[in-house]
Amino acid sequence: MLISIKLVTSLEGLQKSEVESQDAEVEEEEREGEEEEVAVSLRLPTPSELSESVLLTVLYDGAEGKAVAILYNKEDKKVYAWYDNTNHHPYLLTDIPIDKLKSLP
Repeated sequence: MLISIKLVTSLEGLQKSEVESQDAEVEEEEREGEEEEVAVSLRLPTPSELSESVLLTVLYDGAEGKAVAILYNKEDKKVYAWYDNTNHHPYLLTDIPIDKLKSLP
């Protein structure tokens, strides 16, 4: 899975080798002042099984039609993408009656 993230941050203390170890491509664009805009594209491994990990965020992959969890594994210190394999379907919670929902564009 390829993920692109844009951050506005200070890059002090971040070494290029740390980013490269995650197979990332980093593009830096100078901004006025002390901030820098950084665009990071990551190609994340998608294992079918993974030991205990920390959930960083959950995204929606429209091409796959599935949620994908971005996880950090403490053991190997790598970031992984895990696609939902539970056949979960999105749902909507509302107090609007069903007949009115069906008439909405």
